[in-house]
Amino acid sequence: MKRGAYKKWVNEAGGKRYSALEHKISRSRSAGKTVFKDFELSGLKVRLVMAKNHKNSQKEPIIYLLSSLPTSAKHIIKQYRLRWSIETCFKNMKSSGFQLEKINLECPGKARLLVAIVVLAYTLSVIEGLKGYAKVKVKKYSNGNIYKEISAFRKGIERITLKYEDFKKFCRYVFREIFMKISAYRNPDAIFV
Repeated sequence: MKRGAYKKWVNEAGGKRYSALEHKISRSRSAGKTVFKDFELSGLKVRLVMAKNHKNSQKEPIIYLLSSLPTSAKHIIKQYRLRWSIETCFKNMKSSGFQLEKINLECPGKARLLVAIVVLAYTLSVIEGLKGYAKVKVKKYSNGNIYKEISAFRKGIERITLKYEDFKKFCRYVFREIFMKISAYRNPDAIFV
């Protein structure tokens, strides 16, 4: 969330003020350092978490999170990272990968079926993309951030479309990746094809 959000409620809750929390976290030299304060917002107990950005970002040196989870600040940060990977999945499905936003389905049943198919395709793309992903080159940006040149999703969808452009081959691939592995999971003595 944005810096300064809920400042009024934090200050009214007693104890350390918003600025004191910010000052404490900004002085910290260790990445991942967190401070938090509990307060009430419209009858709901929430926790404001401020964390030192592990990327040493000049633009965003502090990350601000608000959570209703009754758990530690470090756990909230961990949950947020998991949630962010889900947001990346949604982005790939809606706009940058499968273009779901451009499809205007009015029938809820058809929309659910299409989303289920796209989730399957996304999952297969990530699985395929993770094969040999450690060998993907990294790229360093002018702000100091380092990322892989291509995401696991993008790498996977490219591999699948090149390798399995024939529908029968694709169906065999899906069967091998999903159904055979499910059978092997249930029966550890099964042999993969």
